[in-house]
Amino acid sequence: MKKLIILICLIVFVFSIYQISKYVIETVKTNNIYEGIADIYYGSINNGAEVEDYIEGIREINPQFRGWIAIPDTKIDYPIVKGQDNEYYLTHDIEGNENKHGAIFMDYRNDLTRDRNICLHGHHMKDGTMFRDLVKFKEKDFFHNNKSILLDIDGKRQEYHVFSVYISQANSLDIKLSFDDAEEYRDYFNRIKSKSLFSSEIDFSEDRSMLTLSTCTYEYDDGRLVVHALSY
Repeated sequence: MKKLIILICLIVFVFSIYQISKYVIETVKTNNIYEGIADIYYGSINNGAEVEDYIEGIREINPQFRGWIAIPDTKIDYPIVKGQDNEYYLTHDIEGNENKHGAIFMDYRNDLTRDRNICLHGHHMKDGTMFRDLVKFKEKDFFHNNKSILLDIDGKRQEYHVFSVYISQANSLDIKLSFDDAEEYRDYFNRIKSKSLFSSEIDFSEDRSMLTLSTCTYEYDDGRLVVHALSY
């Protein structure tokens, strides 16, 4: 009996080491992939190349590439893709490989010719990658002192300022992408601003577009951390 227990413990130990090693290897591979994409993006920008150059270069890797997001004072600095649903890029990276880290992706329902609100999704990875650093906005000092989000969609660069952060259940997320008129847009802005963990001095303007970021959070089962920002 004692030998059986030792054997079971050994099997569990070996399996645990295997799983940890597999995760570490995948993390390194993921970082290498996105660092390579970043070299194309920032290399083109820093060299004064035309917008079409980096768009074409990255779309050779993935035709579903749509842009880039960077948040100062975080590790969030990633390409954005848009699939045909909100499932594929939860389990696949920008190169189309199966990968638990997935990719940062635009909501498949977003229509950029119409929508006022762009919604991006990404995993909260415990290794600090993808949208994990959105948790920093749950800190009052960070929320008030780090409002800037830099977004590049199809070569059009725009700065956004964060005005709301809150936690929600996945099945009750209040994410609206388009609005029939300015009044509906204002009502939505006021509603999500009132949910914020912290107050903000940012006021509504119908001329400003919105950005919504969503990731998992672990305060309770199936929780979501949501960050909203307005163009600046």
